[in-house]
Amino acid sequence: MDEWFRANGWRPLKPHEQAVVKLSFSAIHGEQKASLKAAQTRAAESLSMAHTITSSGLGGVLPVPTTPRG
Repeated sequence: MDEWFRANGWRPLKPHEQAVVKLSFSAIHGEQKASLKAAQTRAAESLSMAHTITSSGLGGVLPVPTTPRG
């Protein structure tokens, strides 16, 4: 990260500033990973629910006529 700052005209970072930047990026990365994991969990739950509904038949979801048509 220090190289990027110097390449863009910033002064070199002090060691404690480098640590703060590293922790900040680690926190951002951790938040992104947690968000991705939560989204994957929700998608898996939705898929599981959809599979349960369709594999057990749609009788409980769609109305079935009681008299034959024809």
